[in-house]
Amino acid sequence: MSEVSQTKRRVFTGVSYCSLDAQRRILMPREWRLDTDNSNTMFYIVPSSPNIIKVYDQLHYDKFIESFDHIDEYDEDMADAMMMAGSLVSPVTPAKQGRFTLTQALIEHGQLPTDGSKIVLVGAITYGRIITLDTWTKCKGNPMNLRKIDETLSAMKKAQNQKYNVTIAPQQ
Repeated sequence: MSEVSQTKRRVFTGVSYCSLDAQRRILMPREWRLDTDNSNTMFYIVPSSPNIIKVYDQLHYDKFIESFDHIDEYDEDMADAMMMAGSLVSPVTPAKQGRFTLTQALIEHGQLPTDGSKIVLVGAITYGRIITLDTWTKCKGNPMNLRKIDETLSAMKKAQNQKYNVTIAPQQ
């Protein structure tokens, strides 16, 4: 009998509320961690659009980085934006309990409260988001968000079907 090796894929799901402690640490949700994570498991904390911080695992961070291969590095505005984003990226390895430290620059970028108020860690399937409670409240009140996923996935499926749609001429 052969053994089947199964590797669990990390999926960022759920909603978790926490606050920054005095050392600027927050707790990564258990749903985002795998039993196989260890002291070598790296995550990347990345600034995103205003007030949003993303959490990538290695696999998805590599894909994120690859997307920059297609950007014109001679576009000065884009180069400046990439420089700012790159200067704020923070690789982290969560402690055994899942705590990790945010840099002061990322806290400022995300406008995260440092007074003990709640912040929200929200799963976005392939990455996580760290946002303010106010941002989460506004986002979850918008029903268009879920419709956008359906529309995008439907368009991707159609494009993929067209890409591989091969017409075979009848044999004579």
